[in-house]
Amino acid sequence: MNLPSKVALGAVSLAGAAGGGALVKRYAFPSDTPKVALISERLKAEGYVPLDESGDWTATHNKYKETSFNYPRFSLKSQELKELKDECRKVLNSQSNDGDYKKARKWCVKPMSVKELIESKKLTLLDIKDSGSDNQSEYQSLVDEYKKTGKGDKAISELTLSDENNNWSLLRAQCKALSEKDFWNTDYDSSVYKVEVWCVREALSRI
Repeated sequence: MNLPSKVALGAVSLAGAAGGGALVKRYAFPSDTPKVALISERLKAEGYVPLDESGDWTATHNKYKETSFNYPRFSLKSQELKELKDECRKVLNSQSNDGDYKKARKWCVKPMSVKELIESKKLTLLDIKDSGSDNQSEYQSLVDEYKKTGKGDKAISELTLSDENNNWSLLRAQCKALSEKDFWNTDYDSSVYKVEVWCVREALSRI
């Protein structure tokens, strides 16, 4: 079976969510996320941790002021931290729309590496050590699927399959590289998606 976006991995409870009702959704399946919810609820459902007034805004504020960092921003009158916090508070408590949601997903949440976000989503990253053969069979199954469906936004640009006996370790190496990307990497969003599709144990149930 392929990996269509409408197939859900399933959801698990997000610890600490208000009332226990929030569910962790998989980034690879945005159609499953309730878009009528508050943006803060939607973010929590996808593993993000919204920043509150007492959170550490230093890295986010510094990056927001970098004009060279190309990512959608809020229309603020100034670059002051207070104004960014006020805008985030307003947006997080508003009903979700794709434009504000995308901005909040970068500027109003705790910065996490791809690996940290995968863990927050309650997904199980396969072994990414440089040596050994842990999870070889799992990677081989994903390699076989990649040969059939690893195109378009599912393609890993740095992955070239060449040696049938070693392809699984080539995929493992790419999973390591993707999972280690930090929150401010320009390929962060696509890297999260590709890790979910090709590098986690839960992906095996969809092939």
